[in-house]
Amino acid sequence: MQQEILILSPFFYPEPISTGKYNGLVAQGLAGRGARVAAICSYPIYPDWVPQRDPSELPGVEALRGGAWIKYPQKPLLRRAVLEPWYLLHCASQMLKVGRNADRVLAVFPPSLFMLVVPMLARRGAKIIGIVHDLQGVYAARKSGTAAKLLQSAIGWVERRAFAACDHLVFLSETMRDVTVDTYGLDVRRTSVHYPFVTIPDDTPGADAELDHYFQPGLKSLVYSGALGEKQAPDKLVALMLEVLERHPDWQARVFSQGPVFERLKATVSHERLAFHPLVDARLLPALLKRSDVQVVPQDTGTSDGSLPSKMPNIIAAGTRLLCITDPASELERLVNSYPAGVACTNWAPGATIAAFEQVIRRPRATRAESDALLKQFTLDGLIDRLLTVEASK
Repeated sequence: MQQEILILSPFFYPEPISTGKYNGLVAQGLAGRGARVAAICSYPIYPDWVPQRDPSELPGVEALRGGAWIKYPQKPLLRRAVLEPWYLLHCASQMLKVGRNADRVLAVFPPSLFMLVVPMLARRGAKIIGIVHDLQGVYAARKSGTAAKLLQSAIGWVERRAFAACDHLVFLSETMRDVTVDTYGLDVRRTSVHYPFVTIPDDTPGADAELDHYFQPGLKSLVYSGALGEKQAPDKLVALMLEVLERHPDWQARVFSQGPVFERLKATVSHERLAFHPLVDARLLPALLKRSDVQVVPQDTGTSDGSLPSKMPNIIAAGTRLLCITDPASELERLVNSYPAGVACTNWAPGATIAAFEQVIRRPRATRAESDALLKQFTLDGLIDRLLTVEASK
């Protein structure tokens, strides 16, 4: 019998990175197993936060879009204040039309506010499965002051109820699951962990030549590619790149991203061997990773409990050297240090990050066998199996 599955998230195909790309690939995987899939989503907004009014659509998946009229503020907190209530209303209106047909509802967090109405609108007996990409309560807890404490309390209230309303929760890391179970008192038996999966396509002939104009010939390359927001510590990232360029005249640094933070850095930071470029097309990603002598994955202090970078399996699949700055004793530190071409630094102090950079550039790129051994933990098939077979346990 064909299962009908409804994906709930404002972020969806054809967004090129982050949650939207993840959701698109999950939808493809489910449709490839014979499920009938629909997504209640926004017009594409990430990472520029400007709705694209005429997006391409994913074959075999129905996208129930809204929000083409919204103008998102520049400040992240204000953007979230617009996104959360708008998507709740859009989700509620669409579920009134199609929610009763779904056998499984996949709620992707964040945002989380929409989940307050989903249990009331879903078909009786439907399995509600949450996929947790970020713990917003972890990030809110890093702020100080009365207003920040009130915000943290509100986020915690919403997350607790959103997660409790799910029959099963899938986390992208063990740490995220442990923090959630401890903080919100959830039953660990209703949870599972599936690391982010590889999202890059196979190599495209001639792709390397298309990247030539992004790089100065004869120089080695330190590269960051992906979303740039608060949790990526963008100013610390650029400071590290500038320090590397000061110490190593045979290196260049490149940032491939989009969005408000990227535009700010591009306008204010200048160095002859540091360049800022838009995100490259997905078909060029394998070549970009192989072209990178070192890929850097930054996390701001105190954020490792809240998420696991989705780009990491792509870097491992390419065998590229990986420099990661993360919290000490974190799950990410353990995973990076298990990768032969990876070095995890647990301190943003300039001396510590430069020492880690010096260490990683002395390592060879990972072999295909070394990458494949680690990537057994990062598979889409395992996640699809879980989503199609989990039963209610409440």
